[in-house]
Amino acid sequence: MMIPVVIAEDEKQIRDGIVKIIPWHDLGFEVKGAVSNGTEALDLLRTIGDESLLITDIRMPKMDGISLLKAVRKEELPVKVLIISGYDDFAYAREVIKYGGADYLIKPVSEEELEKALGDIKKAFESENEKKLLPSLRLPQDKTTVMDDTFMHTIESYVYKNYQHAISIADVSNLVNLSENYFSHLFKQLSGETFTHYLNKVRISKSCRLLEKGNLKIYEIAEQVGFTNYKYFNSIFKKITGQSPTKYKSAIREI
Repeated sequence: MMIPVVIAEDEKQIRDGIVKIIPWHDLGFEVKGAVSNGTEALDLLRTIGDESLLITDIRMPKMDGISLLKAVRKEELPVKVLIISGYDDFAYAREVIKYGGADYLIKPVSEEELEKALGDIKKAFESENEKKLLPSLRLPQDKTTVMDDTFMHTIESYVYKNYQHAISIADVSNLVNLSENYFSHLFKQLSGETFTHYLNKVRISKSCRLLEKGNLKIYEIAEQVGFTNYKYFNSIFKKITGQSPTKYKSAIREI
């Protein structure tokens, strides 16, 4: 899924340069508009509505970059903000940090610098989306013990490192030195779901990311995320996401 981008820069040469020099689609972004002031940028962001990226200068007519950032936060728009400014001023940087700016780059910005910042922002979007698909397994701290927290962290870390491979209840119960029955009981008590269901959610989340990239066949994706049976992968994918992998992939292409 391409992340929409709005660029706000009052200098046309710089604005056009940002649009042209970056391989936006290769990085997972799509420029929806490039405007000369904050007011126009805010209007565009409102129409997009979904998660998006704002790249903005600070000094602009009508509405400057800091005011634009404040407006985005006040309206609770799902926007990450990258500031590109000619002013190496800590006061500006402090305001950007205060209002949740994703990054602050000083002009002149090289293509490499901008691509790196965009890559970091893309990873942040992906991480947040995975967390939405996989609700946190942790209970409130006052309802669990340090031992329980360590237990869950150990299991989560193991799964994220090994989800591509076969993982059995025996594997994870041995990891934490528990019997299979007690492990299953404890995991469900702490997380509210079975270990198998949790493992499947992780694998399906990873498969969604691969489907969005669009360069692998569905059966190849199934294998890469740890499913040895293609039909079973399809069944679990539909159960968790509400649609088949094929429909999910088609929907991504239409966006």
